[in-house]
Amino acid sequence: MIVLHNAFDDAYVFAADEVAAINRIGATSGCHTCGRRDPETRSGNWIGDLQPPTAVNHSGKPQRIFPHCLTCQRIQAGYVFELRRKNGFAGEGLPRPSAVVLVTGDRDTFEPPRAERGKVVFASTAGVSIGCRSGMDGTTCLRLLDADDRADADRPLFDGLIATPSRRLDVVTPDYRTLATRLVRETEIRLRIWCDHAVEPDQVDIAIG
Repeated sequence: MIVLHNAFDDAYVFAADEVAAINRIGATSGCHTCGRRDPETRSGNWIGDLQPPTAVNHSGKPQRIFPHCLTCQRIQAGYVFELRRKNGFAGEGLPRPSAVVLVTGDRDTFEPPRAERGKVVFASTAGVSIGCRSGMDGTTCLRLLDADDRADADRPLFDGLIATPSRRLDVVTPDYRTLATRLVRETEIRLRIWCDHAVEPDQVDIAIG
């Protein structure tokens, strides 16, 4: 079993006055991407969206903060991953927290499934995106388990097969950095995923095999 967290020491920490300002703007104008008036977070806080996104702000341009709803933050995370992958920006150092974590058997060609409102797991045959807590509000504990580590009768939110042509499974962040790698023997592996909340979980269990 491997235990991971979606929070890291080099992440941008929003000050209390910034959170208050983001919430005030969000209450007035809604999500800056879709216009929705509900942030969708358990805390009720809007997510502070740095623009341009830090992961693709290679020239260090000044950033502004806008209110984002949880779904739009997750959709943007998928776009950021694709931009980083296609442009070869694997980066160094610690990954930053995001509203999703990606699990794939072929990270070099993976196109993350688009997030859907009101859901926490988004899957394709190439991989899975799993919703996490907003980095502003807390952390999500991710446990990578072997098939027999979770033998209880709880029905998983996801139970399906993922292609693993490279015979490895990677857990990666949207800024295209690897949290963990598990080598497998098959070119297709079963994943089961349990989350302790239907939209924004504190804990995610991922059983492999």
